[in-house]
Amino acid sequence: LRMYWNFITRRLGQFKVNKVNSGMIKNLLEQVGGESNTTRRQYFRYIRMFFRWCVLEKYIQTDPTDGIRTIRVLPKEIQIYSPDDIERLLRLCETKYPFLLGFLCLNVFAGLRPTEAQRVEWSDLNFETKEIYVKPAGKTGSRRFVLKGADTVWVWLEYIKSKYPNQPLNPEKSHDYFQRKLRLGFGKWIQ
Repeated sequence: LRMYWNFITRRLGQFKVNKVNSGMIKNLLEQVGGESNTTRRQYFRYIRMFFRWCVLEKYIQTDPTDGIRTIRVLPKEIQIYSPDDIERLLRLCETKYPFLLGFLCLNVFAGLRPTEAQRVEWSDLNFETKEIYVKPAGKTGSRRFVLKGADTVWVWLEYIKSKYPNQPLNPEKSHDYFQRKLRLGFGKWIQ
């Protein structure tokens, strides 16, 4: 709540409550740069709650958020890494953070979300049927991936298993810390 309160007071604090109109709020929400529709809706929800409170307390007669129905965000162009970038990332990972190599390959070549790839263990991989079992706790619960035509991930996973046979697929401690270090070492990171 404090974050939203700070947002509202920094952007609208210089105006009297009865001087704020729906156009100002729309412009304010458009300035929530690079954020998703969900984030903008969340900001809008708290702004609306504030102005509805102002109406209840009789600070204003009409709610300026009433005229706003939908939050639209122009779609962003998807950014992807080039093959050279992927090669550079994999080389950096293998050199400095080899224990993250399995995690990175599951992200890049299998398309798993980072939180999903982080939970995968060797026992969750079936090399014969080329299936990856993702444990529950993610956005969609447990899932089974059958990767057709994704031989690259299996080549990499077999390589990792043969080169580091006694290592877990993912580090058991400080996973997020090492991910941040890898991203910082790589440079510009595309989500």
